[in-house]
Formats: sequence, C-alpha cells, structure tokens
Amino acid sequence: MKYADYASTSDGLIERIKNTVSRLFKKGRVCFARKQKTQGFERVEQKLGQYPTNRILDLVGTVGTIIVDDRSINRHAFVENEQGHRAEIVSTWELLTAMYESEKIKLEELYAMRTELRGMGLVHLPVDVKELITYLQVARVEDEQVIETNELKSWRQSIILSRISELALFPAELPWLHSMTQSLVSLIGELWTMNEDVSTKRARSAWLFALFDTHESFHIQVTKEESRPVQSLKANLIVSLIFVNDNFDPTVHQAYKEWIDDVMQHIQEDDPNTYRQVIEIIQAQFVNIGDPDSVGEKEKCDETQSIGS
Repeated sequence: MKYADYASTSDGLIERIKNTVSRLFKKGRVCFARKQKTQGFERVEQKLGQYPTNRILDLVGTVGTIIVDDRSINRHAFVENEQGHRAEIVSTWELLTAMYESEKIKLEELYAMRTELRGMGLVHLPVDVKELITYLQVARVEDEQVIETNELKSWRQSIILSRISELALFPAELPWLHSMTQSLVSLIGELWTMNEDVSTKRARSAWLFALFDTHESFHIQVTKEESRPVQSLKANLIVSLIFVNDNFDPTVHQAYKEWIDDVMQHIQEDDPNTYRQVIEIIQAQFVNIGDPDSVGEKEKCDETQSIGS
C-alpha cells in the first residue's frame, strides 16, 4: 500500500509538471532545445551512459539560467560551452530562496517546499537556524524527548543521508560540515535564551546535538587521514558549546552547565578520542591567554573536573 501511494503521488507530480510545461510553452516562457552532439561526446556518453543532467548542458546558449540539483554541476557558478556561451547554475534551493526574497511565495510555502526537497533525498542542504527553531518550538516534548514532526524527521533524515552518502567526498564537504556545526551552536545557544522550562531546553538541545555524530559520519569515502579534520570539527563544536553560555543569566547558566556536563560525560564514555581533543583545545586556549614564556611550566587540567564550569 505504501509503495502504491508513492507511485500515485509520482504520477500526480509528473502530470502536474507536464501540464505546467505545456502551459508555459504556449505562453512562450518555456522553450525546447535540440540535443546537440559536441566533439568527443560519444566517448563521454559511453563513459557516463544516460546520465540525466548531462543532457541539460545542451541548453547552454539557449537559456541564461539552468536550474539543476546535481552536486557535480552545482559546485560551479556557471557553465560554458565550446562556443563561449554561458549559463548560470542555480539549485532548486536557491531558486526557492530567491522566490521568497522577491515575495513570490510566503515563508510557510518556502518551508513546506524545503521539507519536500529533504523528503526527496537531497543532501548537504544549508541549515536555516530560523526554520529549524520554528519546527522545534512546534514539536511536543514528552519525558525529555522531542516528539518529531514530519518537518523535523525530514531534517534528521536529510543530515543522516548527508553523512552516509557515497557522494560525500573530502575536503570538498568540509565547508558544508563546518557551516552545519556553527549553525548548531547558534541554535542551541538561542534555545537556552527562550522562555521555556529546563527539561524542554535539554530535550531540544539533545535532539540537535544528536544530528552531529561524526563518529559514524562519512565512513564510506573518508580515509583515516581524512577523518582527522572531521573529528577535530566535532571537538571544536563541543568547545564552542561549552563557552556559549557566557551571556546567560545565572539561573540558565547553571542549568546549561549541568546539561553540557552530561554531554561531556557521554563523550568521555563513548568517544574518548574526541574527549581528549576537547581537553587539549581548552588547555591550549588557556595557555595562549597566559604568558607564552611559561608554556612549558603549565600543568595539565584535571580531566575529572567539571568541564562546563
């Protein structure tokens, strides 16, 4: 029954696309280009087979913008053919964002369409702090657990797919990974400034932190040498979370300290390598603050001491 529903939905989407393209073609807003044969194309075609987005490049010179969701193409700002014609490369995510900024669609429509994109299996998408906070505020919390809505589920599954995808290559994915970690720090910090009870803040923070589990991330494509910057990112994320509470009021500061202490205990037990890196980063920060001539005389921190204080 589930797959029958998927098939029915796919058929409906195909019909909507066909009808929309037909209507816009009659208005002159959509044009069709003849498939072109370029020098050496047969050799490329033999190698790539019927790779769908390969055909899109035939449109260069006919259109000014190509909207495509293919990471091998989207990493470029534009594409140029042999005649020197250029076409701008835009993803569906960028198109939807531009439509919202130009007031063509409403915010709730933007969020709904982004959820559809995640549900379709798109990976390495940007993290919108405002959007994710909106979903977390709507979701119920029971027994210190976030009850996932469809929107939150799509977020979590999209990030899981990003982690295990065979498309995950390094160091190309490090900017996305770094951006995601910084967004999570901002999200968790903002959650603790809201007027919510502590159990709700802990539950939402735990749900967010669970999104970043680099202990299992990118295991398909990442070698031992390449995993070091990923592991370091996780350690720096935790260090950022430790010091994100500087602007909290005293009551919230204490509650947050207890939560981050629990996180550190969990890391120490389940991921000792990351725990050791966190300690080393904090030690280095305090050494740099002090007299550089006395670096050799610094004693190591007691790792059993509460790290969140």
